[in-house]
Amino acid sequence: LPDNFPTPTNTILRATGTIVSSTINVSGLNSTALSSNFIGNPYQCAVDMSTVLNNATNLNKNYYYLWDPDINTRGAYVAVNLINGSNSMGSSATKYLQPQQACFVLTSTTPSGSPSLSFKESDKYTSNLSTDNLKFTPSDSNFIVLKLVENTANLITDATQIYFGENHTNNIDDFDALKLINQDEILASKINNRNFAIQYRNIPQNDESIKLYIAKMRAVNYQIQLSVTGIS
Repeated sequence: LPDNFPTPTNTILRATGTIVSSTINVSGLNSTALSSNFIGNPYQCAVDMSTVLNNATNLNKNYYYLWDPDINTRGAYVAVNLINGSNSMGSSATKYLQPQQACFVLTSTTPSGSPSLSFKESDKYTSNLSTDNLKFTPSDSNFIVLKLVENTANLITDATQIYFGENHTNNIDDFDALKLINQDEILASKINNRNFAIQYRNIPQNDESIKLYIAKMRAVNYQIQLSVTGIS
């Protein structure tokens, strides 16, 4: 593209070749803790990323990341929570990775070796996505959602979410989803100089504070909208 504002023209993309089937092994994954790995759906069928990652080794099984072009004005990354099928951005992204769609998966917090990942025929989702109910209820009933809103346009630019439960820890583990860097506004929670899209933490104590990371503001007036569920 010669510039940022090209004149749009109708374009038809056609794919040729043999349809991929059977097990597809993914190679070249990063063995460094919390590294991001870019992978793509090899099938001409949606796949359930919760089953794909559940059978993987040394990868975070609880999250994967999609680019949603409908978030903010130019799009943003969405962390899909595979524990309950939700996301904090109000995106239509679900646990189902579409044909020809790519995503990021993260190496585990404490990998014990090289990651491995395979797409299998059993991972395919063959039901009608347009009619199936893809909404899920979070498994933890105590959570907060913070949304960064640009006031002039009343536009949600980014969001972060924190779940609270007695079985969770405030240390970084695979229940926490790292924040991928957007090209525009960023809102994240922060632990030990790392930014997170989603955290799972223990029940908050009196006077406990949670740090936030806010960056890349393009406007002047913003507000943070806070919604609270299950916390008195």
